Amino acid sequence: MDWGRAGIADRYQDLALLLRSFDLNTGSRLPALLAREYGLTSLDEAKLSFYLLLDEFF
Repeated sequence: MDWGRAGIADRYQDLALLLRSFDLNTGSRLPALLAREYGLTSLDEAKLSFYLLLDEFF
């Protein structure tokens, strides 16, 4: 198990990586379902893009 990046962070960091994985593996991002389950009324696409770009540095 890899705990190298474990900790408290913005939920959008997890959402961005999850949505990218869904898109690559299933072709579906399911954004409405995820937003609802996370208690959000909508997803902030700018924050999702930021965390996807940030992940490229790790």
